[in-house]
Amino acid sequence: MSVFTLRRTVAAVSMALVAATLATPASAHELDEDVLAASICPAGVNTEGAEYSESAESGNAAEVDLYTYAVGEDILGNPLQLCTFAIISTDEDSKLAGQYTLSVGALESKTGAVAGEAFVTAPIVTLAAASPSATVTSSGVQSTPKTNKEKRAAKSKYNKTAKAAKAKYDKTAKAAKAKYKKAGKAAKARKAMSKKIAAAKKKYRAALATATATKNRQSAPSERSYTLNLTLPFVD
Repeated sequence: MSVFTLRRTVAAVSMALVAATLATPASAHELDEDVLAASICPAGVNTEGAEYSESAESGNAAEVDLYTYAVGEDILGNPLQLCTFAIISTDEDSKLAGQYTLSVGALESKTGAVAGEAFVTAPIVTLAAASPSATVTSSGVQSTPKTNKEKRAAKSKYNKTAKAAKAKYDKTAKAAKAKYKKAGKAAKARKAMSKKIAAAKKKYRAALATATATKNRQSAPSERSYTLNLTLPFVD
């Protein structure tokens, strides 16, 4: 699996910043899914970790992270509503230009433009019982400045750190999902799994933030197309 130089760290994102992010490009390190959920989802959203989440990549050009958070809960601990959004991002120093469509179930859908290094889609809020799955698609162009030998060497060193961090994250996520399955996929176990995976992903991003590439002279950018297509089932 390709690894991106995503340097997202937890940030204090205000409502004004999130509103601007939805309309304009943002830096990847500004985006944290739990902070975003607290800002763009309805009151009562559980920000201890996404209820459901999944990622997909388009080669080395682009990545999408799809998140669904619980809003409120019934007496059994099951969510009353779901708040779904996606973060579409690319490699550091690259930019995306394209379109996205986010759909939840058969009736709720939103579309918009993708721009910048990392972009947050508009959220969709639905009744939990009426939402079998979410789907996000996006296509467009990644633009990347050409780099000299020194910068390419720095990125090569970065990639070794990134691969090690990603392998550790994948191992933790796999163990958490196995434990959830063994527990009979109960609501309490699902929350514990989501919290574990979210914590592991934050550690992964923190590891990437320590391996930055050297900034050097840039020439005319190169371009390549990307296509993302991801479906996230809401399965208890």
